[in-house]
Amino acid sequence: MELPAVIFSLVVFISTAWMTTIAYGPMPFWDAWEVVRIEDSWGKLWSLHNEHMIMFPRIFYGLDTLLASGTGVFSVAVIWLFQITSCILLIDLAKAPRMPAIALSVSLMFWARHLENLSWSFQVGFVGVSLIAISTMWLINFGTYTALVMALIVGGTAPYWSLNGLLVPMIAAVLCLVDKKIFFSCLFGLATAVGVMAYISLGFKTGNGGSEFHLLKAPLVYANILIQPFIEIFAISISPLDTRVMLLSLIGAIAVHGCALYALVTSIRNRDRPSLTLLAIATFGLGSCLMVALGRNEGYGGPAYRYALFSVVALLPIALITFRKSSETCKPSIFAVIVSGVLALNAVVWYPFAVHRGNIEVEAIRAIKKNPNNPESYRLLYPAPEALNDRIKAMQARQLGMFRGAEPDLGR
Repeated sequence: MELPAVIFSLVVFISTAWMTTIAYGPMPFWDAWEVVRIEDSWGKLWSLHNEHMIMFPRIFYGLDTLLASGTGVFSVAVIWLFQITSCILLIDLAKAPRMPAIALSVSLMFWARHLENLSWSFQVGFVGVSLIAISTMWLINFGTYTALVMALIVGGTAPYWSLNGLLVPMIAAVLCLVDKKIFFSCLFGLATAVGVMAYISLGFKTGNGGSEFHLLKAPLVYANILIQPFIEIFAISISPLDTRVMLLSLIGAIAVHGCALYALVTSIRNRDRPSLTLLAIATFGLGSCLMVALGRNEGYGGPAYRYALFSVVALLPIALITFRKSSETCKPSIFAVIVSGVLALNAVVWYPFAVHRGNIEVEAIRAIKKNPNNPESYRLLYPAPEALNDRIKAMQARQLGMFRGAEPDLGR
């Protein structure tokens, strides 16, 4: 049963890579406009984007401007490199049984639901912070002084990738404490404090979702963000406000937390370091979903597709722990075949999304070619194109994006 699972996972990987080429376009889309110029990326390293400090993503955005003329090709390539590396590290932590772990990891990490992350150049931070979390815990798992120093260096950068990066040194501190590495636990705690102070110094303020926010709603939103991506396997328009969907989300979330708690107890009892490391990664995924729930609670209409990455980072390590501890009755190979097979079929559901995203770029470029200096030509790429005048002129003058190789005075 292992070979079919691996074949299905390859289908998932190849089909998602193919759809990425369909969804991709050379012009900035939404938030990517805010970092299209080098002065907006490298010139604003120490600044917030909404509630996030994206210092390290800004470095990659700047490199994309210099090396790929702001087309996003470099950033998308980096995103895929990050995701592949994360997948490899998770497989390494899974140990045995190897082939089912490979099939499950590849299928979930390259599930077509991640297309928004894998085809949009701005998502360097989303995918990057997940890699930082996974690689930090992976390094801690070695337990050597050198590995712990490297983990501290890597994990210390996490808050400057995204707001939920603050979870990484915090979780690492607890993991080191459980492993009786008190000195490094304190250093990770210090890295967390420094990250918090950095956000405060830049004017970050906590929000509570406005007047509609109440404590009873947050757990429901959290459960839905965590579980709905898996409820929507064969559809991408299920309403999270449907009572049945919310009930399934709650049941699923309770089951996930129950499995995680059981795995935690048994891993501590058996001093199972790899399992504790996987649980630390899962905690990052769960914590990220919770932070999204707290920040996106007001007017919640369902989880954005990009948040499925955090759901997978939460659930996949727990599944891999089950594989490691499985007996003959658990049949991990059969489970891997079912999951990878279903996700391979799921590519059909996401193909229209890829075409839609690609068509946005095609139609926008067609309009821009007709009238490159009219902000309305850019409306498909940004909801308030009148605010893009300076950036549009800069792209033309510097031959960025679709203007690469064109005359600087295009359309004038």
